[in-house]
Amino acid sequence: MSGRSVQTTISTQQITDKCAIWIERTCAITHQLVAEVCEYFDNLDQVTELLQAITNSLKNEWPRIGPNKIVYEKLLQDVVVNKSRKLLVEWIVSVENSARKQFESTNDGPSTSLFDERTYRADSQAHIGISTQLFKCVKSLWESLESINEKCHQFENICTQMSDSNTSSVLKTTLATNVHQVLLRLCEIKNHEKSNDECSSVKSRECLLKARLALALVHSDSSLVCHLMDKDSQQITSLNKRLHSIIENNLRYFLID
Repeated sequence: MSGRSVQTTISTQQITDKCAIWIERTCAITHQLVAEVCEYFDNLDQVTELLQAITNSLKNEWPRIGPNKIVYEKLLQDVVVNKSRKLLVEWIVSVENSARKQFESTNDGPSTSLFDERTYRADSQAHIGISTQLFKCVKSLWESLESINEKCHQFENICTQMSDSNTSSVLKTTLATNVHQVLLRLCEIKNHEKSNDECSSVKSRECLLKARLALALVHSDSSLVCHLMDKDSQQITSLNKRLHSIIENNLRYFLID
């Protein structure tokens, strides 16, 4: 008996359980490292590179360990999506601040300076009361927002490889909500009340600029707006109504001043 080898049968369930424990322990350690690395990231490109590297390492199935999607979820948990959302909002705020400075620069000079092109041309916005200067500012804003949108698409493509719809969905929703808010803040309606102590001409000038800015946004590329709003018809309709309201209210004040 002592010379015979003892064979121990290990069931498939036991192997599965052992693998599950190994995955749990390994991911718990690695997740902490991922979280620590993410703390040092200050732009979405860095997060994208990390996500792509992790996805590439998990592309092949692990038949003796476990499904790669389980490893992916346990490894990342919510640390990447939360960091991405934070950096996305910061990026949008940066674009807003830059756009605001550009729009404010159009206040220089007399009010007629915004109508520097009065003859209709196919490539001009002057026929709707928008100058070349203001048109360029709006164009720059859309280009910046489009860059952010492209980065979100890049995220989506990476996440699709791991059937991760949550991360890309969160980013697209965050983008749509914040773009909606930014566009309204840039041409926000103020409660204008005439007062002898205030310079009404300055307020009138401000109203005119806001009306023109809202007008420029209304006449922007509708397909781009649709993509930035994640094709959310409710948000798109809400934005359109608010922009028209801004145009009407600010022009009304300007005309009766």
